[in-house]
Amino acid sequence: MKRLLLIVLVLAFAAPVFADDALTLPTGVWRTRVVPVYSFARNEFDGTFGVGRSGSDADLDVLSLGFALEYGVTDWITIAGQWTPGFTVWSNLDADVPNPLRFPATGDDVDGDISVGRWFDLFLGAKLQLIGENAPARRNDVRLAIAPGVKVPFPAPDWDDEQENLEDDDDFIISGADKNLLGFGGRLYIDYVFSPRFFLNFYTELIAYPGKGPAPSVLVHKLIDELNGLSAFGADVDLANDKFEYGYDLTVEIEPTYIHTASPGLRITPSLPITFNYSPEPKLDGTRMSEIEVDLTPLPGGVINPFASVGHSSLLSVAPTVEFFFTGLTVPTALEIAYRYPVAGVNSNATNVFVIQVKNYLKFW
Repeated sequence: MKRLLLIVLVLAFAAPVFADDALTLPTGVWRTRVVPVYSFARNEFDGTFGVGRSGSDADLDVLSLGFALEYGVTDWITIAGQWTPGFTVWSNLDADVPNPLRFPATGDDVDGDISVGRWFDLFLGAKLQLIGENAPARRNDVRLAIAPGVKVPFPAPDWDDEQENLEDDDDFIISGADKNLLGFGGRLYIDYVFSPRFFLNFYTELIAYPGKGPAPSVLVHKLIDELNGLSAFGADVDLANDKFEYGYDLTVEIEPTYIHTASPGLRITPSLPITFNYSPEPKLDGTRMSEIEVDLTPLPGGVINPFASVGHSSLLSVAPTVEFFFTGLTVPTALEIAYRYPVAGVNSNATNVFVIQVKNYLKFW
């Protein structure tokens, strides 16, 4: 029940699809991206950080679709809107969720289909190459770029409605697709160029969420609602249900990349990103969730800690990737295929992710 209580959507650690290198687009060039993503999880990492896995309380499958539009303002400045993943096309969660209106002894579960939220958040930013071949500081062996940006939130699920659907045995959403909170931060890119064909990329992204938002899942929302309801029987319970603080998301990645010109019109680029994602333990109205205590006195149970098992989440993954760039087409097009495999983690789904990117390059003047 721990994973169901604070279920982490598998796509949360599928990102960033755009853990890119320090290169920027040439002046006047547009790049569009269409990004279908299929993610699934059958087991999880919990306890302490490591490679050991345990069976999951829920089997999760998600198909999403993302888009991006980028433009080269100058040879060293690229602006971008990246909505990937963008929205959930289809999702299914196979789990045993008890119906709260039935007696527990019956063992009956909810009859409705369980899915995840529809909308992911949008990243708006600008990449500035400060060191590189065309940057203000000219170097051929090192590229350095920064990308300040903002995450624009999309609507979160209405947990009151989803709780009602759960209790009525209707289809319901169990978890949001993203934080659905305003975020601020940026990205850092460093490329060490060993030859025209080979470079090593270091990437870091930090997004902070200064505001407060809704619960991460309908089950957390419902548990708080039920605990607050005990105040009618004399218990001292008054928990906020819309003041969750998620802190920040941190991503660190290293990616060796090799560029091979297979023919005058085809460039093949294999790479191997190794990615570490980290999210701190959520807080509720300023208190870490694992430290929240509820006094049920005079009811049986005394002081309880309903979220004792909650903690920070992290995931280490590796993603063999290959890009086929057809440079001889009227509209130069690249097809990138990647498979992200979970290696180790803590308090996280062991997320497997298939990502396809179709990139088109256009220049109108």
